[in-house]
Amino acid sequence: MRLVAFPRGINVGGRVVPMARLRELLEGAGFTSVHTVLASGNVAFDADEARTADDVATVRERVERLMSAEFDYTAIVQVYTAEALERCLNAVPWDDPPADVHLYLVLVDDAEVRAELLAAELDPGVEAVVPAELGVFWRVPKGQTLGSDFAAVINSSRVKRHVTTRKLDTLRKLLA
Repeated sequence: MRLVAFPRGINVGGRVVPMARLRELLEGAGFTSVHTVLASGNVAFDADEARTADDVATVRERVERLMSAEFDYTAIVQVYTAEALERCLNAVPWDDPPADVHLYLVLVDDAEVRAELLAAELDPGVEAVVPAELGVFWRVPKGQTLGSDFAAVINSSRVKRHVTTRKLDTLRKLLA
């Protein structure tokens, strides 16, 4: 099964995880066709043992253990099937944005957190959030990604452990 993994909070704030070493780590653990995109840990790989949703959860736990041991931190990694990510990308509710707008998929691993994100009070003239299979889609002007109302919600201490944010064009490159 082709899987995609998204480690949270790497190569920012002094936590260095070289992509070449991450690939070696996953290959050494028996994963195949390992491919990374950018330095933020976007990684796709084949996992022969993954056949069901429970198997994907087991792979997540395994990747978190591997990364925690190798890079000496408590890794939080979201893992999904490539098929689910592709469905998500095919369901983006907006056309290609103008140059001054970013489109993101906020990946969410907790149903209550997802509901909280969808209930966030936002200025519709600035940003928008809509449901996605794996979390929520987020549309925000460039330059406001870190300072918008929604950014404050996803960076709150209760929420941030359950989310990781990726630009849609990065996710498309990962699946290519």
